[in-house]
Amino acid sequence: MKKLFLLCTCLIMLAACAKGPQPEDFPQTIELRSGASKKVSNDLTIRLNTVLEDSRCPTNVECAWEGNAEILLELSGGDLESTHLNTGGQFPKTEVYNGYTITLEDLKPHPVEGESIPEKDYIAVLSVDLETADEPATP
Repeated sequence: MKKLFLLCTCLIMLAACAKGPQPEDFPQTIELRSGASKKVSNDLTIRLNTVLEDSRCPTNVECAWEGNAEILLELSGGDLESTHLNTGGQFPKTEVYNGYTITLEDLKPHPVEGESIPEKDYIAVLSVDLETADEPATP
């Protein structure tokens, strides 16, 4: 009887560990420094490789357009994939990968006129959610 109980307990624990991401764990907001990575789940790790450009309009400056910052992310957990996400409204800011929707919400700090931002000081603010059937795929 003890063996049967032990076997059932082990099977229940194994089944619990094998479960994928749970909807109640999402959406998540994560912050990544340039060069850092975060394991979101067993099938998703996100790494902020670099900030490719930052042409956002500096604080206290009037600009003709908002500008754009572009980051390069490395996504792993399925096939390794690199993707570019942007802050500017006319550029892609969302990527669907391995059952997740990853969106660039912000890039900190915001530029200040006359000051450069060292690569190590950038922090990408990302929202990660489970992909839903009604979300359009990113081109």
